[in-house]
Amino acid sequence: MKKLLLFCLLVLLMAFSTPSQAGRPFIIEESGSFIAQGTPINTDSDPRTADLVITNGKGQGFGQTNTQSVIEWETFGTPAECAGNPGSLLASGSSVIRTVKGLVFAAFDQGTNCFDSNTNTAAITLDGEITGGTGFYEGASGKISVTGTVHPFLFTNSDAQFGGVELKARVTWANH
Repeated sequence: MKKLLLFCLLVLLMAFSTPSQAGRPFIIEESGSFIAQGTPINTDSDPRTADLVITNGKGQGFGQTNTQSVIEWETFGTPAECAGNPGSLLASGSSVIRTVKGLVFAAFDQGTNCFDSNTNTAAITLDGEITGGTGFYEGASGKISVTGTVHPFLFTNSDAQFGGVELKARVTWANH
């Protein structure tokens, strides 16, 4: 009887020691670099290909993170979302976030890339969905919002080709 009671208590402790993550936001902070048009991927009709972004950092509930992203921007101009500054809107984007517990997949459908010539930086935003993963994150879904600062420092004909990036992502799980 004591063994059965101990077993039941252990099962209850295990069930409640891993709280549900659904609806709770988690923050990931990373930094790294980007290569403008660093991929052959082109999802829209303009000649510009997608940027390759590689970052590393840590995330609340994730531990060490390593992310590779492919982000394609529309043709640069002066979109209203950039308040008079040059910039672009997102054409498409996706990320693979590596953690010790598995991979998390994200797809972005909205975003801005607004350049500030006074600070020589660009402010970026990305919004999208968690579309699954592997290991612990298999079948995961939710929302992801990213804000960041881009520090371009290698230019060709005033077009940024390479630079640093600092990002903060907010992940809210729907079912994980």
